[in-house]
Amino acid sequence: MKRIVVIGAGAAGLTAGWRLARWGYSVIVLEKRAQLGGALAELAENALRFPAAAPTLKQLMRTGVLSLQPLRSLPFTWGDDAGTQQWSIPATGWPKIEGTPVPHPLFWLWRLRAWGRRHPDTPLDAWFRIATPPAPLSAALTQLAAQWCGESVTTLTWPRLAPLLRAIMRFSAPQRHAWQVAEAASEWFAVALARRIGLFGQVVQIASPVMTLTPHGDSGWRVTTVGQLHFTAAAVVVATEPQDAAPLLPAELGRTAARLHQWPQVLRWGSARALPQMVAKPVRIASHLWLAGDWLPPIGALPGLESAVASGWTTARAVRAALSSQ
Repeated sequence: MKRIVVIGAGAAGLTAGWRLARWGYSVIVLEKRAQLGGALAELAENALRFPAAAPTLKQLMRTGVLSLQPLRSLPFTWGDDAGTQQWSIPATGWPKIEGTPVPHPLFWLWRLRAWGRRHPDTPLDAWFRIATPPAPLSAALTQLAAQWCGESVTTLTWPRLAPLLRAIMRFSAPQRHAWQVAEAASEWFAVALARRIGLFGQVVQIASPVMTLTPHGDSGWRVTTVGQLHFTAAAVVVATEPQDAAPLLPAELGRTAARLHQWPQVLRWGSARALPQMVAKPVRIASHLWLAGDWLPPIGALPGLESAVASGWTTARAVRAALSSQ
């Protein structure tokens, strides 16, 4: 049985470790610091939000690794990149405007879509005058047009707004609709995956942080921890920030990892920008040595927990493909 060492017991590392353990590899998940959960354990709030269009997280839920029980549905929410403005449309229920019940917001958005398809060249403010939607919805759409599309509703037409609304309002991929973990994020995610890895007879060990990582044999690696424990591995996944990975690696590989941290951040979707592609490409910097984490482009287009999990998920697949081809 081939051994794989994963350095980094955060979202990316635990996801990769669980997937590889499930495929029958001998897996040891170690840490750069004596802490389970990586950045998840450092969250200031006792809650974690992530997009509802998080396909990799949904895969973990479908396989039973994560439970849907602690999740709570939040309103549809979006804001600018700086977090200085935010608008919400209730996701459920029948909101009241000045004491009068009004239909669900999706009812009005379906009406807007039908009207926009019939009048693709007519500015949206014409629909506001004809349909008279609830005031909060009109205000939210007006601000959405200004902040994300850079236009006024007096000039904005449906084809310009449609891709953004599809993403936000579940017409296709509701990336701005969020789930909230109502208990500690680390407990919900990191502990759950660590237990699953243990059920496969594999190890998550954070008491002895990793000190060095050196080539061993033809294509393997040797991992040394602070407690002078030594592990040899057919492949290694380093799921930490580049500045944490660089000191572990031989000189040239360390410089490569450090340079990766200088890659430009992928712009999050905003005015006149294309919607993000949910793609997480594995990054291999040496034979049987991969980097993973939510810092890697182009995953940054879908930031947060899903980004890290997607990186670990696809990196595990790349490791399996490389080892199977030997």
